[in-house]
Amino acid sequence: MSSLSAQLSRTVVPSLKSDLLRHEPVTSKRAVASAPYRRRFARSSRTLVAVAQSSQSSPTSLRDQADANAAAAIVTSVGPSDTFVQSLVAKFSLPAPSDAAFPAAAALGQLRNVSSEAARVLRWPGRKDEEFRFTDLKSLRALLDKALGEGAAAGLESQVVSADALAEYTLEEAKNSRIVVFDGAIRPELSDLTGIPAGITVKLLSQLNEAEVERFVVPNLGRFSAQADLFAALNGASAADVLVIAVPSNVKLPNRPIHIVYAASAASPALASPRLLVVAEAGAEVEVVEEFVGGGSAGGGKGEWMNAVAEIVIGAEGSVSHAVIQNQPAKDCFNIKRTFVAQEESSRYSLVEAQLGAALSRHNLKMQQLGRQTETNVDTFALAGGRQVQDLHSSLVLDFPGGVTRQLHKCIVSDATGQCVFDGNVKVNKLAQQTDAGQLSRSLLLVPRGTINVKPNLQIIADDVKCTHGAAISDLDDEQLFYFRTRGIDQNTARSALVFSFAAEVVDKLPYSGLRKRVEETVKKALSAQGAMEASVAADLQGATS
Repeated sequence: MSSLSAQLSRTVVPSLKSDLLRHEPVTSKRAVASAPYRRRFARSSRTLVAVAQSSQSSPTSLRDQADANAAAAIVTSVGPSDTFVQSLVAKFSLPAPSDAAFPAAAALGQLRNVSSEAARVLRWPGRKDEEFRFTDLKSLRALLDKALGEGAAAGLESQVVSADALAEYTLEEAKNSRIVVFDGAIRPELSDLTGIPAGITVKLLSQLNEAEVERFVVPNLGRFSAQADLFAALNGASAADVLVIAVPSNVKLPNRPIHIVYAASAASPALASPRLLVVAEAGAEVEVVEEFVGGGSAGGGKGEWMNAVAEIVIGAEGSVSHAVIQNQPAKDCFNIKRTFVAQEESSRYSLVEAQLGAALSRHNLKMQQLGRQTETNVDTFALAGGRQVQDLHSSLVLDFPGGVTRQLHKCIVSDATGQCVFDGNVKVNKLAQQTDAGQLSRSLLLVPRGTINVKPNLQIIADDVKCTHGAAISDLDDEQLFYFRTRGIDQNTARSALVFSFAAEVVDKLPYSGLRKRVEETVKKALSAQGAMEASVAADLQGATS
């Protein structure tokens, strides 16, 4: 037996099997939804065993290759028992609800149980792990050590929040399609879904009927996030509920974004674990905006950790437009987000993201093209000021012919203690012929001692493709500054205009004017405070763009 199969047999497979054996046979009508989950995770166990037994041979199919990669990832993540992780699981995990509690109880219970078991065999990542080579999690661990020292589980009881505290985070286009998630729980009194047309599902998992559970949840919840990822596992183990957005086949929701506002209190060191499932069936179209902000007593110095997961499944010829804004307070706030995207044939996924706040922000974006003629577009912008870390890890796997992808990743570091990280991987597998893939990373380092870590990676196994990637890190271009000076514009004004225009290339792609204005104001305010932009110039630019 190879070392791979030996490790799998000792760690992962027994834990998965023990979790399966712990469940009683499905007998009640309401528990029927759990049966596909048990079959799926049983199949996962058998797959891992098969991968272990055949690890010395080459994969014979794309699915075999994917299973081998997943098994290898699990092996490298599993180590000796991590008492810190064990303590986190014990403190934050929620028990499975009774199968009779509501139609989706079995699905939610399975998510919690399997996630809890997965987390128990993983270890806390450190700088020796390749995924976290550039990102130091010591400050987050210190926050959690403090939370573990408190008696009751933190983050399970939501603090008081008023509508006024979140009034500024609105969109004119989404005034009747807005959801507020505070401390990981949806607040109905602050949400308004009266503008959602009949037939489109925007509900909590616990509110779904049996037909909706069987149609939208059973085939998709946890389908792509069930991998060796500690933070996704902790989210699943501690998820109080799941927000489900499901659009049936050929139903379109144009110019009516579903706006999700995530806020958290800082009354005590806490873990908030919001989870989102978006299902756009064949031919369906939907626009989703996720906005992470402060709220209540956020930023009060005691710390908060937002650990979010979004799963997005797009059917054939479907389309999802996705915007993510992270603007939590930069003091003692941590934002770790996992986004999993699966696209079927001729579908389209577009993401525009702005990472502006939090002391530490880490977004793992994993995308899979699972059909021909699939289009994926990603545009991201990150701004790191004093003692801020902005980290984006993106992964795109293309498995079918004719796929198209365009990625633009930009970041600005404006303080000597700021850091931006970009790790982007595009993998074009053997059958993904005639792929057209482009990835570009451009970074602006405005201070001598700031830190930018860029690691673009393009893996091409197919031979008939058009693929390009590039990365550049620099200060402002002297020739561009000279151009401004020759036209009578002073040095400070020229620098301010160039810095703002660098960010605007991505910010201008945000789909709604209110969202763009909010991000622009935040960028200008931050750059002015850090001396990277003249305050008077920022005001002039604000007037020109408003």
